[in-house]
Amino acid sequence: MVNDGLGDWRIALATTLAEDVPPAFPGGPSHKKGTGVYLSTGYEHPEHGKLSFITPHPSALAFNIAFKYSKEAKKLRSRLTKIAVVAPGGSAQAIPMTDIPFLYDYFELVMIVVTFSFQAIEAFLNNEIVHNAKGDIRVNRRNKWITYTPLEAERKLSTEEKAAVVLPEILGISTPKGKIPWEGFKTLKTARDSTIHIKNKDIHQLSESENLFFNLLIDDPELYLKYAYQLIEWFFKGRKPPRWVELLALWPCNSE
Repeated sequence: MVNDGLGDWRIALATTLAEDVPPAFPGGPSHKKGTGVYLSTGYEHPEHGKLSFITPHPSALAFNIAFKYSKEAKKLRSRLTKIAVVAPGGSAQAIPMTDIPFLYDYFELVMIVVTFSFQAIEAFLNNEIVHNAKGDIRVNRRNKWITYTPLEAERKLSTEEKAAVVLPEILGISTPKGKIPWEGFKTLKTARDSTIHIKNKDIHQLSESENLFFNLLIDDPELYLKYAYQLIEWFFKGRKPPRWVELLALWPCNSE
């Protein structure tokens, strides 16, 4: 990750002062041009007193979790071996019993990658809608228009609606639906839904298109992060992305 002198890449909002800032009160601190300025979270707790910290972006946290576990998953997958076995349809390959613990650890790690890659999208869409909406949001439900406040939309609309309709309209850009980023998003969503709402078909189905664990095994875990990044990148057409998105673009899994 590039060091720009502003601290951790996961910071929600970081910029620098355009000019010197004198003390706001006698004896208070002054700040020089170029000093870092950050969005902060503060709270006064009855037991712990006043506490504040620089606010992280939830999408950046989710991406970082997914990235760490994808690296561990790829290491585990490289340890898996395959042996030739006899099957009803002829010769086949299987993961031997000795490698089953590694395989199951791998599945657990990739399930985390999938979950947090999708969470990165959800957190991004919610944040962008709430902070960019100029007023209430109207959506069509069975030929009837329903109005939500941005905070209501955050809770009641599906991730697909937010990504395909609501946020593009707020930003005045075209929808990603039907484009390459949408294909990756749908693949990620399918894996995430199967992981969070797992059904018997996801476990026992022999069709590779429907078997969760088979797909987790054959896919590169980092692809799920890339799918999430590509969709988020779509929403910065014609506008400068925030620092965390710019630094995220430098990750190897996103820059290829």
